[in-house]
Amino acid sequence: MATPTRHSSHRPVRAERRLFHKPGLIHFWVLNDDCTDEVMNKMMHAFAKSDAAAVCLHPRCGLRVPYGGADWFDLIRKTTERCAKLGLQVWLYDEDPYPSGACGGRVFIERPEFEARAIERFEFNPAESKGDNLFYFPTGNLLWCGLVNTKTGETTDWTERVGTVRRNWKILDKWDSRFYYPATPLYSHPRSWAETPEYAVSFGPVPKPAAASPTLPPDTKLVAFVARPCGRGAIYGGLPDSLNPEATKYFIQLTHQKYKEVLGDMLGKEVPAIFTDEPKWYAHKPWTMGMFEDFERQFGYDLRPRLELLFNNSSDDQAVLTRLQYRQWCTERFEKSWLKPIADWCNRNNLVLTGHISPEDDPVEQSGYTGNLHYYWRHFGLAGIDLIIPAVGDHNHTLINVGIVSAVSAASQHKLSGVMSESLGASGLHPDMKQSGKVLLWQTMMGLTSPVIHYCQNSIEGLREYDAPPDFGPFSPHWPAMVKIHREVAAIQPYVRDATQVAPVALLWNVRSWWMQDVDWQTEPTGMRSDFNALLAGCLDRQVGTQIIDEIVLWDAEVSRGEIVIGYSRYSHLVVPSCSILHEKTIAKLRAAQRAGVEVFFAGRTLPTIQQTESAIKPLDLGWLPQHDIDAAVHLLPRLINLEGDLTDIRCTAWVKGGKTTYLLMNLRESPWRGRLKGKPITLAAGKVVVR
Repeated sequence: MATPTRHSSHRPVRAERRLFHKPGLIHFWVLNDDCTDEVMNKMMHAFAKSDAAAVCLHPRCGLRVPYGGADWFDLIRKTTERCAKLGLQVWLYDEDPYPSGACGGRVFIERPEFEARAIERFEFNPAESKGDNLFYFPTGNLLWCGLVNTKTGETTDWTERVGTVRRNWKILDKWDSRFYYPATPLYSHPRSWAETPEYAVSFGPVPKPAAASPTLPPDTKLVAFVARPCGRGAIYGGLPDSLNPEATKYFIQLTHQKYKEVLGDMLGKEVPAIFTDEPKWYAHKPWTMGMFEDFERQFGYDLRPRLELLFNNSSDDQAVLTRLQYRQWCTERFEKSWLKPIADWCNRNNLVLTGHISPEDDPVEQSGYTGNLHYYWRHFGLAGIDLIIPAVGDHNHTLINVGIVSAVSAASQHKLSGVMSESLGASGLHPDMKQSGKVLLWQTMMGLTSPVIHYCQNSIEGLREYDAPPDFGPFSPHWPAMVKIHREVAAIQPYVRDATQVAPVALLWNVRSWWMQDVDWQTEPTGMRSDFNALLAGCLDRQVGTQIIDEIVLWDAEVSRGEIVIGYSRYSHLVVPSCSILHEKTIAKLRAAQRAGVEVFFAGRTLPTIQQTESAIKPLDLGWLPQHDIDAAVHLLPRLINLEGDLTDIRCTAWVKGGKTTYLLMNLRESPWRGRLKGKPITLAAGKVVVR
């Protein structure tokens, strides 16, 4: 059986980083109307006058220039040429409107086989039986049907016995001979038929009496698994299959190649980047054509009889390994089928791939819908995230620290040119512009180099105003405040642009613990997520220079002389958070780091007791690893700066550039903070960044 793909085998070769846009804000320029010359000229002149770092041409609901047609690409070319004359950098956006991969729905509308599908589970319930001997379930791509022993897990395959039935009868009103012979006397001919096919399987004789409920053998359940289209309620009426490389190829043909044809050698110059927005596999348990065959080639067994194991939390070794390998397959398949072809096309055409794959902040939801972002960021020029709510990572929002710290960590580990965040979307019709500025300043001092503002609309006519407000654009009352925020952010950015973060502490990313479970991300019961958030927040509240490192990234790191080195990152301390499982390669690296003088210890409540090997689940004894509760662990870590006082929501990051170290401090509270720095009184105003 195969082990997770070695990280180094897919790492792009990168030159020294260089950020490709000037300081300031980048704006989503929402094209959601007729895009007349008058409107377009007013918008681009306002952006240029504000000295915007760039604009991203973003088609969105309400667009009246048919997306993907010749008129659309002509509009993009003319707009880019006009922006270039004003010194305004243009980024492309690869979808209408999102998530990426559909080309406004055309990918699967024109090619239905490219529509995303999810594995759905159906179980026979004798209490709901109609008194016959049939188990009915919805149609789709039939994957497996059969009996599962609830004690032993043994299965009996009934897939070949499944057929279709139609039991929904309908009378066809006013049916007569006109439907056969026009221009003749009418002859009454009543009709009825049964419609809406369902799958069904028979499991024995009809019970006697007929009204009695049928029975199954003891300790047995009858289940069926069907792949059915997901996203029928989405904006396109469906979603693209990002696990199908042919769907990606068709998407590139309809979008990227067309942009290349109309923009030519402007790519990589006036147009340096393209933004991809929220591609993923869209279902908690996705399926694609050829999945089972490819899975068996990689792991050596047929997944179909084990599908039941994906829908429970059995701690049986086979069940745990199956769930881990299924998540691994999905993660690697998304990379091969969608992300890498897109990234390779961008590299060949001198475009920086930016954008984001959500969810970024929550490891539980991330494990189910994207696998592991730390596995993907190395393909981007900018490590990207999305911050939707107008909040900062304070004690009320510890979860949203995860996204920015993860992206900054990935940019450092993979030597990317910077960090992008799509920010301020869904802030409401009446945003607090002071809070908007606070959010952007907080993200910047944490390491954000490329803030993309969501959004600036051509029009707010009709329901456009409620698309995803607010409108921060030149036609809005918020524009003067946004220009002021632009200047404040641009003044801080030089300290983090093309600089190296001082972060000697790494927290191990514990996403594998959710790969092995079937967990509802909204009500995650294990406590591991809250432990991770508390650990990260505790580090930040004590001004500890902190990054996050994934297991597969750790495998590739060098260990010597008391440090773990990967990319630009150097860690003297490695903290293992609450988790359920670790990979055997991770265990080996932790022990090697410990022997080399790195401080390695556990912090949390859930100590892993099992490990994953190349082909099995084995017991794990971590008696050699020092163990602490979260608060004690945080107090063992080195601090960037020695502040005294109540340090909750007081942040500090440190950056090295040109041999000089700069400290950025920020008070995330609503009122001034007073404490002591090196024994001397210090006051930090609320919501502002102090440079030291």
